[in-house]
Amino acid sequence: IGTEVWGNMITLYLCFYALGLFIAGHVADRMNLKLFVCLGMAGSAATVALIGLGYYFNINTSGYYWAIFGIQGLCQATGWPAVVAITGPWLGKGKRGFLMGIWNAHTSVGNIMGNVIGAAGLVVKTPGFSCNNNWPMAFILAACAMTGINLIIIFVLRSHPNSVGLEELEPLEDEEDEVCVCFRCF
Repeated sequence: IGTEVWGNMITLYLCFYALGLFIAGHVADRMNLKLFVCLGMAGSAATVALIGLGYYFNINTSGYYWAIFGIQGLCQATGWPAVVAITGPWLGKGKRGFLMGIWNAHTSVGNIMGNVIGAAGLVVKTPGFSCNNNWPMAFILAACAMTGINLIIIFVLRSHPNSVGLEELEPLEDEEDEVCVCFRCF
């Protein structure tokens, strides 16, 4: 039963994530992107912490975790549309695909970091817990790491080159024009 419930909760998370991507794209177009990213990341950190804190507060209601997973999906969906919108103006069109491909490796790096942080959370000594029963600390440490990164984003991120006195890079010729020129040669 545990594996089935876990699978259903992940499915719920993914459904809310997919819905959230649609909503986040529209909202991100209408508000400050830096604020949007920071609010989404703060929400993600809060929901991750709430999963771990549920154990400490002895919350045994499955509805609590179902709700947290749904909200988590909505919060995490803010990342992709906003980061793509922020990154675009900083990159020239000729390098955008290459650099966005490198950036997209964040998924794998995030999974690795999540495993390391989770393992660290399992070995942290908490009064009243044995090492084998300290899974909530893995969630709390991950939330702390997310909060720290969010603070860096708040102080460092500039959402557009104009905000620091730079001009947006001029796009190169469209690839379609280059393809048409090549086909005219034949």
